[in-house]
Amino acid sequence: MATTADFRNGLCISYNGKPCSIVWFQHVKPGKGGAFVKVKMRNLENGRILENTFNAGEKIDLISVERRPYQFLYKDDTGCNFMHNETYEQIHSSPTRNAYSPASCHLLSNSRLRMWSPASKATPPRLPR
Repeated sequence: MATTADFRNGLCISYNGKPCSIVWFQHVKPGKGGAFVKVKMRNLENGRILENTFNAGEKIDLISVERRPYQFLYKDDTGCNFMHNETYEQIHSSPTRNAYSPASCHLLSNSRLRMWSPASKATPPRLPR
């Protein structure tokens, strides 16, 4: 558990049970009332930007996320295929798992990208949004 004093850009937290990465934050200390922290965070599952205000000192659940280098190989009727750059392990990313359609996979062959994966679970990597 961490508090709002530990916020920094790129920190991954669990917000409403969803993995999010902090994009922007500002600590506000008004002349009247308690301090608070305004936060913009990106939902790592669907790429949406969320805005929230936390009370200063509020406890937040941190999550561990691994960002791994992958290379796009090719697209077929069932999804997209990627290769890990260091281990040469190939993975198939289906549309049901990553909420995109194979037709929307607009990557060029041999494109390099970083995919994220929750470090605590044995789940396949997810495309960045």
